[in-house]
Amino acid sequence: MNDHRDQVDAAGMTPAAPLAHVLVVDDDPTSAQSLARMMEVEGYSATVASSGQQALELARDHPPDAVVTDLRMPGMSGLELLGKLHERDPGLPVVVVTSCGDVDCAVEAMRLGAEHYLLKPVEPNPLLLTLGKALERRMLRDDLDELRARIREREGTGLRRLVGASDTMKEV
Repeated sequence: MNDHRDQVDAAGMTPAAPLAHVLVVDDDPTSAQSLARMMEVEGYSATVASSGQQALELARDHPPDAVVTDLRMPGMSGLELLGKLHERDPGLPVVVVTSCGDVDCAVEAMRLGAEHYLLKPVEPNPLLLTLGKALERRMLRDDLDELRARIREREGTGLRRLVGASDTMKEV
C-alpha cells in the first residue's frame, strides 16, 4: 500500500497514518462526498473524482490503494474505468456501487475484476468490510510476490548452484 507521511496537527500531535488511500468516483457530488466521509471516518484517506477521466488522471498522479466507483456516469462508465485501471494495475481493488440492480452489469463488473458490486444507497458496514478484505488480500498478494522474488533471487546464488551426487557433496 502507499506510504503516507505523518503530519503534525495544531496541538503538536502526530496522527496515525491513514489505513489506505481510496479513490471515490461518482458523478453525483452528494454521493461522492458521502462515500469519502464514510472512508475518512474509518481512517482511510479519500480523494473524490467526478468522472472516469478525472479518476484516471488522479490515479496516474497519486496511485490509490483501492477505488470505489459508481457504475453509470456520463462519458466513461464505471465498467470502462475498471478496465482501464486494471490495465495499469491488475491487482487494484475496485468496488462498484450503483443504483442499477441489473444482473448483467454485476456479472460484467465481476468478470472485469471488481471486488464486489453494491447497490445504492450503500450501507457503511458492507462497503467497509468489502474494502478492508480487498485491501488485506492485496497486501498479502504483494507480500507473497515479494517473498517469491527473494526466493528466486537466492536460488540463483550461492551453494544452490552446486551440483553433485558424491557422498562428500551430500555431506556438504
